[in-house]
Amino acid sequence: MYNFLYLLKKKIYFLILFYFFVYNSNDIYIIFMKFTERYARLNNAQKEACDHIYGPCMVVAGPGSGKTELLSLRIANLLKKTDTLPQNILCLTFTDAATKNLQKRLYKLIGASALDVSIYTFHGFVNHILNSFNHKFENLKTLNDLKAQQVLYDLMSAQTLSNKLCVKNEGSFIYFSSVFSYINDFKKSALTPSELNRYISDLKTSYDSLNSLFNQIFKDRLSKKKIDFIYNQVSNFKFLDDEYSQYIKSQLLIALRTAVENEETKPLSKFKAEYLTKDQGELVLKSYLSIEKVESLISLYDDFQIKIKEENLASFDDLILDFLELLSTDNDFLMEVSEKFNFIMVDEFQDTNLAQMKILKLLLSNSNDFDPNLMVVGDDDQAIYKFQGASISNILEFKNLFSNVKTVVLNTNYRSTSQVVDYSQKLVNSLEKRVTSIFKDVNKNLDAFFKEKKGHVSYFTTTTFDAECIYLKNSIQKLINQNHDLSEIAVIARNNRDLKKLSEYFSKAEIPYELSLSKNIFEIEFIETLVEFVELVVLYNKGDRNFEAIFLNFILQNASEVERIKIWELGHKVRKSKSKLVDVFLESDDLDLKALIISFIELAGKFKDTPFLRVFYKYLDSKKNSFFESVFRNYFADFSSNQVLENFQSLKLLDSNLNDYFNNQNYTILNLSIFLELVKDLNYNMKLPVLFQKHEKKVNLITAHSSKGLEFETVFIIDCNEDKWNKGKISKIRLPETWNFVREKENREDFLRLFFVAMTRAKNNLVFTRHILKDSGREKNELSFMSPLELKENHVDIEVNIEDNVEAFELDIFEDFVLNKKESEYFHGLFKNWRLSATAITDFINIVDFNYQDFIQRHILKIPSQTNKFLIFGSLVHGVIEDLFSQNVNFDKYDEKVVIELLEGRLLRLPVFKEEKEDMIKKALILFPRIFKFFAMQNYKSPLVESFLSPKMPVDDTFINLIGAIDLLDIDKTSNVLKIVDFKTGKAIEDLDTLKGNENKKLKAFRYKVQLHFYVLLINLWYGKSFAAFQKSASLIFIEAKNINLMEVKLDFDPQFYEMLKNVIINVHKLISKNVSVDTSKYEKNFAGIQEFFVDLSNPDFKF
Repeated sequence: MYNFLYLLKKKIYFLILFYFFVYNSNDIYIIFMKFTERYARLNNAQKEACDHIYGPCMVVAGPGSGKTELLSLRIANLLKKTDTLPQNILCLTFTDAATKNLQKRLYKLIGASALDVSIYTFHGFVNHILNSFNHKFENLKTLNDLKAQQVLYDLMSAQTLSNKLCVKNEGSFIYFSSVFSYINDFKKSALTPSELNRYISDLKTSYDSLNSLFNQIFKDRLSKKKIDFIYNQVSNFKFLDDEYSQYIKSQLLIALRTAVENEETKPLSKFKAEYLTKDQGELVLKSYLSIEKVESLISLYDDFQIKIKEENLASFDDLILDFLELLSTDNDFLMEVSEKFNFIMVDEFQDTNLAQMKILKLLLSNSNDFDPNLMVVGDDDQAIYKFQGASISNILEFKNLFSNVKTVVLNTNYRSTSQVVDYSQKLVNSLEKRVTSIFKDVNKNLDAFFKEKKGHVSYFTTTTFDAECIYLKNSIQKLINQNHDLSEIAVIARNNRDLKKLSEYFSKAEIPYELSLSKNIFEIEFIETLVEFVELVVLYNKGDRNFEAIFLNFILQNASEVERIKIWELGHKVRKSKSKLVDVFLESDDLDLKALIISFIELAGKFKDTPFLRVFYKYLDSKKNSFFESVFRNYFADFSSNQVLENFQSLKLLDSNLNDYFNNQNYTILNLSIFLELVKDLNYNMKLPVLFQKHEKKVNLITAHSSKGLEFETVFIIDCNEDKWNKGKISKIRLPETWNFVREKENREDFLRLFFVAMTRAKNNLVFTRHILKDSGREKNELSFMSPLELKENHVDIEVNIEDNVEAFELDIFEDFVLNKKESEYFHGLFKNWRLSATAITDFINIVDFNYQDFIQRHILKIPSQTNKFLIFGSLVHGVIEDLFSQNVNFDKYDEKVVIELLEGRLLRLPVFKEEKEDMIKKALILFPRIFKFFAMQNYKSPLVESFLSPKMPVDDTFINLIGAIDLLDIDKTSNVLKIVDFKTGKAIEDLDTLKGNENKKLKAFRYKVQLHFYVLLINLWYGKSFAAFQKSASLIFIEAKNINLMEVKLDFDPQFYEMLKNVIINVHKLISKNVSVDTSKYEKNFAGIQEFFVDLSNPDFKF
């Protein structure tokens, strides 16, 4: 008796713990309602599904039809009417939240037995099997998303010449994201590279056959007379039996029949435009032109799989593939797993992918002698996760997979009023691809349970999006005044961008709201500072040449307690004297500066080999290091603030990613630096969930995808325009049309389903809004989904004032570089002797990367700036060319020995690492034979190299100091010609036309155009009347051009541009002399914006 009571007490205690700790419920009473009472509440369709015991069953559950209650009751019914044990029932859901919800419902219904029912997500189920049969699976390391991207990046980097998809633009792989997405899609569809290659082989045969047909029937121009000819040709053509040929045949026959019926060629023209194109004069299928890219894609997939196997890595999708392979090849394993479960149920079946469907088919494959006990519950109208790999074909074709499939339709909606239900039905009935169109015996028309309850569906338009936001703000303020429950109001948008803008209006109006966004932690100020600090420590420990420049900028930005002028003076001294920065700091009379560098050196030593976070937290707790304190103290000063919480969360997320990447091994600051460099190369985002919550009762701002499963009294669906709701991403790689075993491109029907999901979140009131004009003033196209609704459009005139427009509070204004009296005196003392260069002008007008403070530090205060091996190599080549001319070398005869001596001499004066030196000499020795050949062909008369010119430019009653170093100046007094030559290393451009080429080329051309015109100005001012009559030419010599010879690009001198540049110089000089920065917010951050800014600066009456 004692043992019985003890065990009973233990079980009760366990159940209480389960309830409180798993469900976090505040309700201390667990109410067990009898099965019969709960069952009695079901409608007839729900009872029919609940009573179904044996054989396959598809439950089509429309929105608000009570499917979750059905699932729990059916499990209870199975346990009641059969001798099945709880653990022999498998129920698969799609989210952890759905699993938890079902467990909770079942627990209240049947008690402790609920703990034994096998309720999992698909991921959880596979993990459970892997753990149960771990002896059959290799002990693999986890392949997380970042590591997977690194593997692919390394593979593509090694195949830049051999693979068509490994093409870079401005340092980034053009097809990287597409390739990575498709590899994941292949896995979700359980496809191996060998299977895909078989598909490709079949496709090539189809293409050859079909392309020959299309060149016959579309050889001549389409006309009504040709329709019969085409029809006969197609009818007599022997199409291959493969899927692609049959698909193209069906589409062509549809077009032909329509053309014959309507006696017009438009359907054929439409077919031709959609599927065909010209290639070398021949008509071919569009997807045929992508076949090489598809083969390259499969090749990369194959290489990727080989590489991760070599490194013993596996993602979850890989584990599913391994699981599927074992199910397919090991019959004993299949029998052992499948016999564990007598009944299988799948929730949200429309969201399953092909790999998950294969798992189900294999688990049920032993049911050959009887129909499997499988129930799937879902709604094809709510299939909105195609972009994640879900395949709607699973639910659409379910009835064809098994015989005697029972179909139950839950079409009573317990959520919405009849008005909301009727309008949502109007929308969804316009879908072509539905269960009802495939199986005519299925009737999905929803019927509202609360017929007597009146709701409202309305449609409002405004002129602009700002006006739309103001309308929404005003409408919700009215609801607040009418004491509506704010938590029962939702604003649903297609994406978070619109919601973020709307939230700013709500904040200004003090409307409580909740908006869940994700923030890239590398955009959080604390993490940005941490990343810079890591780079700084690593550079110091490596003895990197850029340490000094980065250190000075770092303490100027982050060590707020140190006087800036002290840093400026020391930085100026380092640059002028070329002394070591650490020595200059240690020799300083300022004790604070000494303490700063000493404490930094201490930190760098501690971080060198010790696990990073251990050291970081130690110094955070101890508060004994002045450098650490000055940089990081403020980020953790107020532990009650949300910002400090966000800083800790972002550090925790970074640590979690690092542990995943390094397989939970302790990582040092050097490891962290390598990791951060990888993140930068891959442009990888680490998303930290951020909840913008203003009040306990708040309006819900949510996207359509995240609204699934939720319901609200009043729903606003915003920005109902075609470009917002009926538009998706287009992949850069076109796959064959019949490859629907891979994630298909989202189409109009997918977007319509998403809109339907948004609509059916409303219980009583549904409001659609849209604005009719783009920012440019052009008219927007109304969302085509609105047409079937036949709603009256109510236009609301709202005037947007400056104070209403939240963008007015977010202008991208560069703050003035505010100086105190002492700093101002120092600044103007330096400015008095400052000489303005071409580089200073091009830096100032570059609004894409412009930062006024950085400009001042670089050009006026002369703080040391960063350099890299490419800039150093440029300096090396320039220096050796100067040495060759100064030694009057005979360029007709290349002398490698002389060149090597000059290279080594110059390298002694440059900040080059040992490992870089050999590479630079090797690279230079490839270029200098070409340089010799080029100069031998030139007819220079009196060449002057590295001519430093520092003229004064007269302006009114004063002057501006200018400076410039011209690489080569040749004065031909016989022909009265003066040549200006500038040598360039790096990638060449073919001309200085700023109207041609991509954005990067235009920016380069414009910068070079400014530079060469500036040099002409220098010549004119420096030599004055001496060469006034001379014809002047200016050109760039690209030393590293891809062709064998050096490439010369000549300047087409523009007198008007020359005069504009002089005015720009005057205005830039005025701005800096007064220390006034410029508001560049009205300019676009691209080449067009730079050009516009230049034109404005060239105005003599420029206002600043």
